[in-house]
Amino acid sequence: MADTAGEMECAMSDVVSRLALDRFRSWSQIVVDFEPGVNVLYGRNGIGKTNLVEALEFLSVGSSPRASAAKYLVQHGQTNAVIRANATKTRGGCVCGFAGVGISGRGFGSESTSIDGADLGGASVWEHTLQVTIPVRGAVRSRVDSGSSKYFHDIAGMVRVVAFGPQDQQLAAGDPAGRRRFLDQSATLMFPEYYATLQRFHQIARQRAAVLHSFGESGLGFAGDLRSASSGSAGVESVRRRMAAAELEAWTSQFIDAGMALTRMRAAVVDRFNGLFAQTYADFAGGVAPSGSVDSRGAHADARLKYQPSFTEVLESDSGEAKQRIAQHFQRIYPGEVSRETNLIGPQRDEMLIVLDGEPAREFASNGELWAIGLAMRLAQFQYLSGNVSRETVSVDAPTDTASTPIFKPIAANGTPLQPPGSARNGTQQTERRLADSQKDLRKQDLRKPNSGTADDVDNFITPPHGESNYPILVLDDVFAQLDEFRRERILDFAEHQGQVFLTVAAKGDVPSGSAWHGINVEKYAEH
Repeated sequence: MADTAGEMECAMSDVVSRLALDRFRSWSQIVVDFEPGVNVLYGRNGIGKTNLVEALEFLSVGSSPRASAAKYLVQHGQTNAVIRANATKTRGGCVCGFAGVGISGRGFGSESTSIDGADLGGASVWEHTLQVTIPVRGAVRSRVDSGSSKYFHDIAGMVRVVAFGPQDQQLAAGDPAGRRRFLDQSATLMFPEYYATLQRFHQIARQRAAVLHSFGESGLGFAGDLRSASSGSAGVESVRRRMAAAELEAWTSQFIDAGMALTRMRAAVVDRFNGLFAQTYADFAGGVAPSGSVDSRGAHADARLKYQPSFTEVLESDSGEAKQRIAQHFQRIYPGEVSRETNLIGPQRDEMLIVLDGEPAREFASNGELWAIGLAMRLAQFQYLSGNVSRETVSVDAPTDTASTPIFKPIAANGTPLQPPGSARNGTQQTERRLADSQKDLRKQDLRKPNSGTADDVDNFITPPHGESNYPILVLDDVFAQLDEFRRERILDFAEHQGQVFLTVAAKGDVPSGSAWHGINVEKYAEH
């Protein structure tokens, strides 16, 4: 990317030109068009602005920062929600490289979509319609153009969205689940296999917990080592115990394998983000913090991320030794797990500490510093992806049952679905599914292979040449609420240098004048 503010470069950008929602959160149905550059969604509080950008984030990573489960995104009383988006990857638009936050403003005319007269759109090299169906019960399904129904992992990360919202202010001070969610979303955008591995791990964890529960529920009890009941022991109870013990060992082996894979990828996220996070926090800690909070002279200067995995053995030894040591640990804690009927160790208990000047931020950070930490983490994520160092040699294989040369078909203005209903299978994930089924599901994941560089393969990620910037979509939800005019101008000036950005505000007047942006009055959509 460019090293100096204002330097222009031609780059690739992810762009969503049209979004259609059905039964998603507060929207029974909505179709809204967007532009490259800065899109400002304005309207009174509670009108549904955040729900629109939340749909974009879900389309990207298959999760929401505001919902613990996807089913909560479906309108009450409905069986599913649907997200459809016309998505493109565009090369040829000229945008400025990121060089910290010290980018000088240029005074554009309002509601414009150009930078110094340069068209942000450029030439589209990849364009498809993506559809996600979120059922109240069962797995999230996806489609590309008129292709067959697939699992979500087939499109995870195809459109890359980095979103900052009010909840990110609690990344440092909140519970570990929020930080794990940040790791999961980041890894989904970085590693093609991550989302499927994460879903597989959750499935295995549920099955393993069910087996632990069966020991107490069936009255088998648990006596020391799993092999305490010898193969020569007589009686039905001994046989039942050995069968349950064998099943537990099988699930434990799979649990360790999936958990080790997640641990490695999460560790890579922290390792690659740490330097960017430290630098971005130093830029933003004082210069862009809530009005009235601590300024840069009083802020902690050094910020770091510290990964604390449950499976520490993964980072301390090779794979074979690590698995053996973790398995031995499980042997020691089996009685406790059976008595509590839960998985006591594993990636579901990972922690990522945020440290300021060597001390935990959750203990010492001021309100302004917490705000700056959340913003710095998201912008570090954004910068890493913009540098095109993720997914640089992988792609998703084209489905075998789709046309060889798919045609991009825009969503109709009335929101009519592009694909005929009925071909999607929203099957329920059965909790009884055994080890063989989970392995079968994993094999359904397409193996990634080097990209051909054409737009003819329906699912292919388009990878720019090495060194070419590749801008994700940036979402800044309600970011102006706590900022004074000067800090709003700095944020907006940064946004103008990216490919496509979404800002949500309560009123148009919250946006500094003389800026380039495309306005969308969300209240008009709510009236229909």
